[in-house]
Amino acid sequence: MINPGCTVDRNASVFCVLEMFHTGLEHRDIFAAVSDRWSDPRAGLLTGARRAEAKTTALGALELPEDPDDLLARHTADLDAAWRAVSDGIVPDGPVGSDADGRLHVARDDARDTPPSLIDLRNRPGAMLPGVDLPEVILEVMTEYPAFAGAFTAVSGGNTRLADLHVSIAALLTVVASHGRKRPVSDSAEGGAVRALA
Repeated sequence: MINPGCTVDRNASVFCVLEMFHTGLEHRDIFAAVSDRWSDPRAGLLTGARRAEAKTTALGALELPEDPDDLLARHTADLDAAWRAVSDGIVPDGPVGSDADGRLHVARDDARDTPPSLIDLRNRPGAMLPGVDLPEVILEVMTEYPAFAGAFTAVSGGNTRLADLHVSIAALLTVVASHGRKRPVSDSAEGGAVRALA
């Protein structure tokens, strides 16, 4: 009730109602019948005979008892045992400890040494690859697929006057593929032209 002589700010009242309405939607205290997001989640639940039929089928498929008390008691005991095992492992000077505020702290593990078998496995694929320069691979592919080099056209649309355009294309692809390399990409005579262009 509003005392005589007092007035209500209409804008503040509308804003308060909207805020309370939004809070009710968030807490699922208010439902919108035609909304997918804000509708009553219980509206789609089965009831009556349909619920009993679906319940029997679902419990059989999931292998669950109709009375959940025993199952929940077993899960409760398992969870309690797991929590107690974790609690027993928390000691003041151990790898897992807690501070005065009850927050858990886990000590950082030292890095393990790399086993020799892993080092051998990392080096073996590189040793198995043939010793071929990257430009030679690109030029070999261009030889097998002549249309590959022909697919590169000038921006102006005209024909190129370079007789060895495929070498320039190989040089460009080599530069892009070997970005940041600190050593020459080829030692061969033809690759030397690619290296010079790179």
